[in-house]
Amino acid sequence: MTALKPNSTSSRASSCTRYDVIVVGAGISGLWAAKRLREAGQSVLVVEKARGSGGRLSSKRLTLSGFEDERGTSVPETPEQIGIDLGCSSFSLDADVGSELKSKVSSLVSYSASQSDLSWLAEPRNSALTRSLLGTGEARFGTRVIGLSRDLAADDSPELDGHCWNISVQSGDSEPELICARHVVISAPPEQASALLPDGHPNKAELASCFMQPQWVCVIATDSPAVNADWRTELLQDPAVMLCSIENLKPGRQYPENVSAIVMHFSPDWSAKRLERNKQDILVSALSRLESSRGHPVNMLASHAHRWLYSLPPEASFGENYCDFSEGLGLCGDYWGPAGIGGVERALFSADTLANKMLMDDQGALMKPQQQVLAQTEFSAERLDT
Repeated sequence: MTALKPNSTSSRASSCTRYDVIVVGAGISGLWAAKRLREAGQSVLVVEKARGSGGRLSSKRLTLSGFEDERGTSVPETPEQIGIDLGCSSFSLDADVGSELKSKVSSLVSYSASQSDLSWLAEPRNSALTRSLLGTGEARFGTRVIGLSRDLAADDSPELDGHCWNISVQSGDSEPELICARHVVISAPPEQASALLPDGHPNKAELASCFMQPQWVCVIATDSPAVNADWRTELLQDPAVMLCSIENLKPGRQYPENVSAIVMHFSPDWSAKRLERNKQDILVSALSRLESSRGHPVNMLASHAHRWLYSLPPEASFGENYCDFSEGLGLCGDYWGPAGIGGVERALFSADTLANKMLMDDQGALMKPQQQVLAQTEFSAERLDT
């Protein structure tokens, strides 16, 4: 990443769009932090390089026919589409922040894929959860952060009012745009977060060496009769299949009659050995494993394969989050948070505790939004470890 050169006070005051907080990443962690900060009166912009929100809660719509699927199989024309959860199939919400989320998002419903597996999901797809958290908040999708630097001169500039971060963003092939902010929250996988941090930052090398495990995820839509929970149970006997869901059996999913969608999450070990394989090869393997578990051919209406390069965080945690008041920088995500919880709940906890710290100064007073005059306060860098 190329760091921006510091701008002069006068040029920045007239040329940049200013916010209290820029949040990089529109997954569950970034959007929860953004929601908490917006509710406290902060002006917040969420920047996300993908076309929509979700992160590991992303969903996808598949056309059942009228196209050639990713194996090149021709399918008769009909207009039907189905929605599938491409990342987390369901998630636990047992901690206090999970209870708060349930009270604020009406689309959440309880779900049990088996007698011992009680969890939660959103209707009609899990991406509805992140869309609900964003609400009417400002976000830019399909936008990359290409430069991030801190201008120390801005701390003492009345014109810039403490907007010390220069963030250069770019959408598609458009010209880069400069945005200024008092605070930056990075909610991205550790390697990507490391690339955004300025050179010399104490966490840059540590984050770069934090390895998140990859996963291939395959979706197969079929009109094979009698698709039920037994299909999931039998697929999970395959050591290469780590998780499996039958999407049409989830509550709130709208599927045509006699159409089912099976989602297979392959193990990190299996996936890592095949990271450079093309999607067609992965789908051939997925269909073969599905047919082997059933003992008969499966008629495929549609298919999709997705390679998650940053899927599963390490079991060890960096701490609750990173929060440095002196530089106006926060880091959160599912590789932070307590080691005893995981996935969505861990990401939520990390974002929630980060927002709590950002909204309180060292005297216990709420952080003032940009419309108010800031009294410059000397903060000490603090990393939260549990």
